[in-house]
Amino acid sequence: MSGKIIFIVAIVLVLVVAYVCVRLIQRRQERQWLLTANNLVRPILRELHLQPVAGQPVDRVWGRSLALVSYKTPATTATSVGTIRAAFASQDDKLLQLTDVWIRDGYVHLDVALMLNMATKGYVRDLHRLS
Repeated sequence: MSGKIIFIVAIVLVLVVAYVCVRLIQRRQERQWLLTANNLVRPILRELHLQPVAGQPVDRVWGRSLALVSYKTPATTATSVGTIRAAFASQDDKLLQLTDVWIRDGYVHLDVALMLNMATKGYVRDLHRLS
């Protein structure tokens, strides 16, 4: 009987270690995506005379492996959704896609996708189909 218990405990420990390793890799990847997105979005925000802020990952809401980042920055009187969309559309790096933008309660809200993997590309493709 004790041999079965030791075997079950060993299996559980292996599964826990595997889960922890996978989560560490996912977190490292998420931090890298966030750093890349911040480095691409901040110059665009400066160009629009908006405060450059750090983004927050969105993938906890939509699922794993989506390179999505959300930004919230104070709006200026000259800020419009059209000028923001134009600024993102004119940037050379096609790695970054603006997926949503809105202005509410004096803040500009931006959602961007880093086109790094098939899951994110599929998500953005589905968004374009819906709109």
